[in-house]
Amino acid sequence: MKIAIITQDSKRLVPYLMDEYDICGLVECADRKKRSKFVKILTKLYRVMFQKERPLVKLSKKHNVPYFFLKKNTQKKLKKFLERVQPDLVVVYSMSFLLKSDVLDIPKYGFINLHPSYLPYYRGANPDFWQYYNAESEQGITIHKIDAGEDTGD
Repeated sequence: MKIAIITQDSKRLVPYLMDEYDICGLVECADRKKRSKFVKILTKLYRVMFQKERPLVKLSKKHNVPYFFLKKNTQKKLKKFLERVQPDLVVVYSMSFLLKSDVLDIPKYGFINLHPSYLPYYRGANPDFWQYYNAESEQGITIHKIDAGEDTGD
């Protein structure tokens, strides 16, 4: 089974999946944070000066897997990327916005999300923070199919 991954996280999950499964595409999702042009320029300058690649770019090159950087306004390009790499399943972990329904229809087995809380509690962004803030004694994860809603799929 060919799997594509969409994430912001380069350390917790992706390296392990890349070593164990047939990963056909790696998509890095942009942060929700809007950064000033000055900060963006400094970040690019730092990477050029110190020859630092984004960790997920480095990982995709190491495993010879196609890479795509996803922003909220590039979902049409994401659709083309996924049609090109033809995943059977897309695994999402740590993504900052919702996907459009035409993208969700591409893989044969759809999209699944690894959400770091028990749903329906703590839907949306930063569930880790809110669980700690509310001093939850029991925490866990939910794996669910992605639909058009926010953390609402089966």
